[in-house]
Amino acid sequence: MLFDRRFTGRLAPVQRLALGALAVALAGCAPVATRASFPDVTGLAVQRGLEQHVAWRDGSGAELDAAADALLAQPLDAEAAVQVALLRNPSLQASYEELGIAQADLLQAGLLRNPVLSASAMPAVGAAASPKYEFNVAQSLLDLLLVPSRGRIAGAQLEETKLRVAGDVVALAADVRAAWFAVAGARQLSEVLEVVAHAADASATFADSLHEAGNLSELDLASERALGSQAHAELLRARVDEIVPHEHLARLMGVAGTGSFTIVDGLPPLPARDPDAAEMLDLAARQRLELAAARQEQMVLREGLETARAWRWFGDVEVGAGASKESGESYFVVGPSASLELPLFDQKQAQLAGLEAKLRRSELHADAIALDVASEVRTAVATLHAQRDLAAHQRGALVPLRERIVALSQQQYDYMQIGTFELLLAKQAEVLAYRDYLAAVRDYWLAFAALERAVGARVQVVSAADVAPPLEMPAPTPPPIAGDGAAPLGDAAHHHHHGGQ
Repeated sequence: MLFDRRFTGRLAPVQRLALGALAVALAGCAPVATRASFPDVTGLAVQRGLEQHVAWRDGSGAELDAAADALLAQPLDAEAAVQVALLRNPSLQASYEELGIAQADLLQAGLLRNPVLSASAMPAVGAAASPKYEFNVAQSLLDLLLVPSRGRIAGAQLEETKLRVAGDVVALAADVRAAWFAVAGARQLSEVLEVVAHAADASATFADSLHEAGNLSELDLASERALGSQAHAELLRARVDEIVPHEHLARLMGVAGTGSFTIVDGLPPLPARDPDAAEMLDLAARQRLELAAARQEQMVLREGLETARAWRWFGDVEVGAGASKESGESYFVVGPSASLELPLFDQKQAQLAGLEAKLRRSELHADAIALDVASEVRTAVATLHAQRDLAAHQRGALVPLRERIVALSQQQYDYMQIGTFELLLAKQAEVLAYRDYLAAVRDYWLAFAALERAVGARVQVVSAADVAPPLEMPAPTPPPIAGDGAAPLGDAAHHHHHGGQ
């Protein structure tokens, strides 16, 4: 709004102040840009290694749903699962609205309180008296003086909100990767146990044939059937263990129904070396957004405490202009007005005590977060080292021994020195060694995802070129049953008895 200089020049100082306040108020009528801070949030996430597209859903979000559906139509690797979650996770989208709230609070902090218009009418008393009318417009002077402080506090709160929301983005990405590793590991373990169950079925079938021929006792038959039943029970348990991580991943991605997506098979090989604990602790101190948000919260509280201390003795002051007119007169009597709050009883003692307590709580909370972060980082790095040692032992010692036992057992079986059951048990033990190795690899990657969650940023994976790839688990082939080119049942029973001596 433009004002005529000739008109404003004739106004009294109080009237010019009122018009100035009106101009500020009208300037605040523009719509609130609630999404103005979103690029800063995405920038913070990108600085911490996020490579996926981050989007704030608007309206129906049809385009984002279409992009997510295109990813879900194909088997998902860990990074594709993160992208789906960033597009569809409703909790993350709710966090973005915190930006809009903080942005609106910042705009509100720069606005003046609306002026107060009051009017009164005093009726005539007595024959010679006449009615009198009074009008008054008042504006809080303290509110005007506190605009800069309110703006600084609200601006600091907006920065804190940006840090917290960006932290939610980074944390969700790490949680999705961990959930993906859990699903992939559970799937591979089930596949291993399917092989074990297949071998157990073959052993039980062979035992039935021996029993029908009269070459196997009821006790031995029951023992073989119990082994087969146990193998199937472990397989069923493994399939049950797939349910929770699969549903957890679906929930993080904002997908309704666990059957609406599949994942890429196979865990990645272990990296060439593990991250250094000291480097990770330093990285967490610089990159963990929860720490930065806690420090920013302290800045907000200090600013609020300093403002309250500076103005504690300055009560609310209202300035304005008043006009009065008596009935029968043709003119108004106009003059300034003012009111002053006297801080006799409320001297902001309670407010200051509350702000001081909040500041101390914030400082202690930041210390607690720092302790938690350091502990999480040390735990994750130590777990990585331990899981690497376990996987290396499985891969370099136990699995080769199991493979050698199977090879030697096959030779002895060919020379009729052991029976079929001994060979099948050796093959089952070999497969179970593969299972334990895969479990160690899965737990390593879960610890790696926990490390990225603790650090608050992506951790560079060193090339795995000098590390053995994941094992290619051969499906154990059951030995042939008599009648299909195998040794006679009597000989097979002899082998079994000899192997048990």
